[in-house]
Order: sequence, then C-alpha cells, then structure tokens
Amino acid sequence: MLTLEKKFDGERCDMEIKGRVDTAMSVEMERALSSIPKPVTRLVLDLSSVGYICSSGLRILLTAHKEMATRGGSMELKKVPEVVMEVLEATGFSKTLRINPLP
Repeated sequence: MLTLEKKFDGERCDMEIKGRVDTAMSVEMERALSSIPKPVTRLVLDLSSVGYICSSGLRILLTAHKEMATRGGSMELKKVPEVVMEVLEATGFSKTLRINPLP
C-alpha cells in the first residue's frame, strides 16, 4: 500500500510518500505528482517511509524533476533511506536529482 500526503505553502509543495513504490502503486504516485498545480515551483518529497522503489517510480521522479525545471523551480528528495539511496546511486539518479539522505 502507498500513502501520499501533500501540503501546499504558496509556491512550495511538500509530499510525504509512505510504503512501497512498486509497479502497481507507482500509478498513484504519478497521478499525485502530475496533479500539482502550476503555481508550485518547489517540490519536496519526503521518502523516509519508502522501503522500495521500482523503475517506474524512478521514471516518475525524473518526470517530476523535469516538470519543476520547466516551471523554473526545483525538486528535492529528503530523508532518503539507505535502501532507496542505493537504487538512486546504482542508476545514476543521484547525480541528477537533489537528494538529502537520512543522517
């Protein structure tokens, strides 16, 4: 199961993602990210409760990153757990995305 909680503050959107981002659940994540209103230019994704991310989830992150860039903004991943960080590093996403891993 995947839970997504969004909070808006002007041009910023904070989204907490909880659960496994597998192929079935990535559709929910894609829908949530694609529905972020145009005034938002800063997207912060809290991944502290994500235990798994599949290739579809990675593609969605990259799409959201590109969307924020086209708006003149940015996307940041925060509290990235080690298991997810390993996937981001292995795929090279850690060089493209702004990431703040768990301490």
